[in-house]
Amino acid sequence: MTRLEAQNQSYCLGNYDTAHIRVGGSLLILDVGWPVGRKLIESYLIGSDTTFPYGIKFTLGQAQYTLNQALAGASYVGHANPTLAQVYMAMYSGGAQLYVAPGQLVLDSGAFQTRPAQLKTLIAGANVTLTEGEGGITITSTVDEIVGERGPQGIQGPQGEGGETGSAGAAGSQGATGSAGTTGSQGATGPQGSSGTAGSQGATGSQGATGAVGPQGSTGSTGSSGAVGSQGATGAQGPQGQPGIDIDWVTGPDEPDGYHYLDTGVSALVVRGDTSTIAANFLQNGNAFFYHDVTTFGKTTTPTLQTTLVKARDDTGLVLTTSAGNVMCQSAENGDLVVPHDLLCSNVVAAGDLVANTFLHNGTLLSAQLGQKEDVFGAQQPLQKTFNTDGERGLRINPSADMEVTDLHLRGNLTVAGSMPSPFFLVGKVSADTAVLTSSGRVGFVVQRTADMPHGRYKVVFNEPHPLERTTSTLFSWKT
Repeated sequence: MTRLEAQNQSYCLGNYDTAHIRVGGSLLILDVGWPVGRKLIESYLIGSDTTFPYGIKFTLGQAQYTLNQALAGASYVGHANPTLAQVYMAMYSGGAQLYVAPGQLVLDSGAFQTRPAQLKTLIAGANVTLTEGEGGITITSTVDEIVGERGPQGIQGPQGEGGETGSAGAAGSQGATGSAGTTGSQGATGPQGSSGTAGSQGATGSQGATGAVGPQGSTGSTGSSGAVGSQGATGAQGPQGQPGIDIDWVTGPDEPDGYHYLDTGVSALVVRGDTSTIAANFLQNGNAFFYHDVTTFGKTTTPTLQTTLVKARDDTGLVLTTSAGNVMCQSAENGDLVVPHDLLCSNVVAAGDLVANTFLHNGTLLSAQLGQKEDVFGAQQPLQKTFNTDGERGLRINPSADMEVTDLHLRGNLTVAGSMPSPFFLVGKVSADTAVLTSSGRVGFVVQRTADMPHGRYKVVFNEPHPLERTTSTLFSWKT
């Protein structure tokens, strides 16, 4: 796991036809000696996603698949919903692998290749018996068979009189048979039997293949015609030549100076350094997987590049240019991003520090907008700042606030949308028998009259003292 993270690899091949795959913070072990497992590692990019079963996702192009879907794509026919163990997989999450899951009967779950698992010992208590049978232990309650504890032995009573002699008992059963005697010594060896008949001769093996004929030697130059001599002896046969290439996945050229072809086959064409190091996989659908570094000294042209890391080769940094070679941005060695031209953004730009010659906001220089800003001040109630969509600022009285003034001078009309307190301290209508018929002043009142009061004299009692006279009642008279 540490090596995969240090080298930023997704997986590597181990011993015994296993692949070790980095899945988030866990390590997935896959048997690639199994044909379906080999197809999974060659066809899919295996990664981590907690929303998928077992937290494993299989990516092919832009599509993502579950374990069951990937197994179906790899021609797996077996369990409908297999566990990892049923498809020769195991997930290692960093802790010790347990032999037995923790439970009520487990004393120690054990650790893989470290210590064995231990189960608790069953002990039968009072009124319980344990019976061991084939494949199980039977626990039986004996509560219905409870016998009380035996009390202490009583005092021996006096010996009774001797009884009459009883009749003879029945004869006892026959005793067990005695053990067998010792075995006697071995007898003398008998004479040897006659020899058996000889077996038939085995079939003759097939003849080996005939070796290829060596190439014919080059023809020498023609000498001058000499006298006809006697025929010379026949020369020795030349050595056998190298066998020709006969591999069904290597084809071409179909015509002189034509193309040569390497066919991937049904699964893939695998290029490897040795049996444990795979360099690349070339799939039948045209995709190719490279598992280690790829160094290109020329140009790399691709319509779409998907990657998780783009790293600069040296302190020159990463340079992004247009097709004409104009630099759009360049990374600095300290991590800064240098943009030599305008930066247009239609959304949020988040940065610790943002340095530029000018900043435009809605086509207006930000410095000009800042020059028009008002000084910071707080509006006290009932005043309230306003700001509309046209950028205009204002100051108004808060419509929902209460306002208290000492003197109020109006040049126009006073309009009240709600209720307004009465301008009179006390206003009302009273009957001759002192009953209050109406009251529309700011305070209420009652009218009193006693028998000793002269005709037409009444006393009015206020509910609150008058603010000027500080009195709660007054006398008045009327004449009819």
